[in-house]
Amino acid sequence: MAVPGSNAVGKTSAGAEGAHQQPRREAEGRGSRGEAHPSASRAAAASGEPTDVRRPRRPRLTAQRKFEIFLECSAPGAPIGEILRREGLYTSDLARIREAVREAAIERLKQGPGRKKKTLPPEEVEELMTELRQKEQALAALSVEYMALKKEESRASKDR
Repeated sequence: MAVPGSNAVGKTSAGAEGAHQQPRREAEGRGSRGEAHPSASRAAAASGEPTDVRRPRRPRLTAQRKFEIFLECSAPGAPIGEILRREGLYTSDLARIREAVREAAIERLKQGPGRKKKTLPPEEVEELMTELRQKEQALAALSVEYMALKKEESRASKDR
């Protein structure tokens, strides 16, 4: 009995000996991921047609979305392949997300208990330092004035 797409010897019309073959995407001008195949762009350029060889960009994920994907993939029995396909990610992307979460957790745990130290921008630090110098100068001037008044008071009390 003849199978469609095969000849009497049992080979497919493409000449391969496999029982099942996927259609060749190069013939359609598309690669395995849907991007334009390089030979298709050369053929289009030779015919004078405008070419658009750019791949569609994956959406950029926020840190919050990456963490949500991490949590979803970390659940017991999670269908990781389905999650990654839905998000348009590869296993290498998930590995990078997992590594980033691990590094961030270690860095945060190194800080220990207590409040997180606040860092100020350099402009604000300079402004605070100027204010501190002015107050130190004012305090020094008041100290000199206080000492002068105290000496004057002690002289006045001795004269009585």
